[in-house]
Amino acid sequence: MRVVITGGPGSGKTSLLNALAKQGLTTVAEINRPLIVTQQTMANPALPWHNTAQFVKLAADLMQLVWQRPPAPLSVYDRGIPDLYAYLYLADFPIPDWLTTLANHCRYHRFVFWCPPWPEIFKQDPERQQSLSDAIQLGLHTREVYLSLGYQVIDIPKISPASRACWLLQQLRQPVPHPV
Repeated sequence: MRVVITGGPGSGKTSLLNALAKQGLTTVAEINRPLIVTQQTMANPALPWHNTAQFVKLAADLMQLVWQRPPAPLSVYDRGIPDLYAYLYLADFPIPDWLTTLANHCRYHRFVFWCPPWPEIFKQDPERQQSLSDAIQLGLHTREVYLSLGYQVIDIPKISPASRACWLLQQLRQPVPHPV
């Protein structure tokens, strides 16, 4: 089962993923941050804030490779392929047909867990150059993308990472998770 944790930058996704890994779950780290680090060393970098279309293509290729690996009985992903729609949306780019085909082919568990904007923990850094406002917009649009693709989006409460991990695991054990 491939479960996605999504949301805008700085909403606590990675902290939650780390807490889940400490509990022994198989987790799949975000592709975007290491891709940005690599691209920042290049002469003509494909970065989400400068060369959005190329960044999305590179990220999609990497995400597809990761998705094609056989999952553990429960694999938790920090972002999924549909997240890339939000980067294009913020840059006012159309969604290419190839990305829609990929998102429809590489499906995740029907329940997607969304970390809402959390201004109190948001921090910019060299790999997260979006403003808080852009991060919020990216997160809100990401939520809408998953809904539009037929996923049920479940909001994760703003609690400590360890508590979030326990909460998420409890939701996955229920026959039908309920939004907070």
